[in-house]
Amino acid sequence: MSQTISNPTAGQPYTLSYAYNARSGNAPHLTVTIGGTTVQDENITPIDANTPYYTKTASFTAAGGTALLTFAQTATGDQTVLLGNVAITPGAVGGVVSGPPVRAQLSTGNTIRFSWPTSATGFVLQSTASLPGGWINVTLPIFISGTDNVVTDTIGSGNKYYRLQKP
Repeated sequence: MSQTISNPTAGQPYTLSYAYNARSGNAPHLTVTIGGTTVQDENITPIDANTPYYTKTASFTAAGGTALLTFAQTATGDQTVLLGNVAITPGAVGGVVSGPPVRAQLSTGNTIRFSWPTSATGFVLQSTASLPGGWINVTLPIFISGTDNVVTDTIGSGNKYYRLQKP
């Protein structure tokens, strides 16, 4: 699936963000490019019904007056990738081109559980009440569960957005 993004300002940074998952029982491979830069190229492991999507944020610099955004499922057979919340906003995300996948899962009670691979060293979980900015480091404890870093937060009223950032 591709779409031409019209009128970005050449030389200016932008942020691409999106949510993704795989249909249960599938093993798709997702390749995402924007303006010729690959921001994701990996196998997608489906996550359970309690964890609807992984999220991804990547920065890119516009090369000209258009940029081609492509989401491609490249595994053979009937493999389904689920996409949502695709957005492109002006400005870079701290110069980070691509980060590890962050999984969000509704937990028991009024909590949400975030996890990302322990192999992704140096990243911090940040949150904000509104986009595009005002990001602060989440100061909740990080626990290791298997090969993942895990943070659990309480779901409050209003909006709250999260991201992984490498300082």
